[in-house]
Amino acid sequence: MKRMQWGGKRGLGLGMCFLLLLVAAGHVSLSYYRNGLAQYKAEVMRAHRSLAGEVDQLHIELASLSRPERLRKLAKTKLGMAPPSPLQVLRP
Repeated sequence: MKRMQWGGKRGLGLGMCFLLLLVAAGHVSLSYYRNGLAQYKAEVMRAHRSLAGEVDQLHIELASLSRPERLRKLAKTKLGMAPPSPLQVLRP
């Protein structure tokens, strides 16, 4: 009696086709995922550049607002402050 082989050559061919189909589907899936990540990275980089520009502007504004001449003028005009007189300074 002749023994039956599992699928024979036909089964091997179908198995290889199925494996090739799985590899192709995986490749397409990974390409789609990679493209999505590339788009997300581009959006994040664009937002980063925008925020970096805002940070630079805020640093400039902070430097302008904290100038000693400006602070002295505001202390004198708005708060009525003045440098201390010699009698107000305590020395040990």
